[in-house]
Amino acid sequence: MSWRSSGNFRPGGQSSRPSFGGGGGQGGPPLIDPMFLKIGIAVIVCVAAVGIIAALVSMSVPSSQTAESPAAPAEVAPTAAPAEPTAAPEPTAASAEAPAAPAAPAGVPSEPYGPAITTGTGTAITLGTDLIDLVFDQDTLTVPDGPVTLTFNNDAMAVQHNWVLVEAGDEEMIAAINQAAADQSRTLRLPEAAVPPPDTPGVLAVTPMLDMGESITFTFEPPGPGTYTFICTFPGHYEGGMVGTLIVEP
Repeated sequence: MSWRSSGNFRPGGQSSRPSFGGGGGQGGPPLIDPMFLKIGIAVIVCVAAVGIIAALVSMSVPSSQTAESPAAPAEVAPTAAPAEPTAAPEPTAASAEAPAAPAAPAGVPSEPYGPAITTGTGTAITLGTDLIDLVFDQDTLTVPDGPVTLTFNNDAMAVQHNWVLVEAGDEEMIAAINQAAADQSRTLRLPEAAVPPPDTPGVLAVTPMLDMGESITFTFEPPGPGTYTFICTFPGHYEGGMVGTLIVEP
């Protein structure tokens, strides 16, 4: 009996798969040159890298800033013409006037008052106060009958003073006038209010309270020849001896 081998038999354990790195068969030449294989792989890698870079660049550049559609320049608004300067308003008569001084509280006089106060001028006399003591610098003034223009100076260093002329009378009336001034000062809680009210009996002329260094000039006319008393009605001054005499000669 005869035996035939099949066509698929390979002696010696040879594989039927082709080898890319070796020959086409045992001992034959390779099917693909290894150098071409490396070059092909390098080309594929480069193409892929270029594609990725191009994609990244296209995503980072806004479409509004491409060369095909450049952004239009911003329009500049026309500058308005400067307004002409307007003339400053002229001051009115009311604004040109100095502000009025605040009014003194009721009961605090700012001007001399009393039934003997008059206008014009008369016999000029001057009276002052001591620098420290509670006394006038003259305790007696003598004038002729008629109007008298008195300049009263507060020469004291630290206290206020005023001048009050009263009718001829006894000490009780004078004390009552001084007490009326003290009561008013206590009611208003102001030392400058220590003046007798205008309707106080026996009062002839009263000056407002003067601060240190202040002076006041005014005219009064006594009722006639006689002897009159003048005092300072600041609290405690009359009691301290601030009293004088006015003699009006015929």
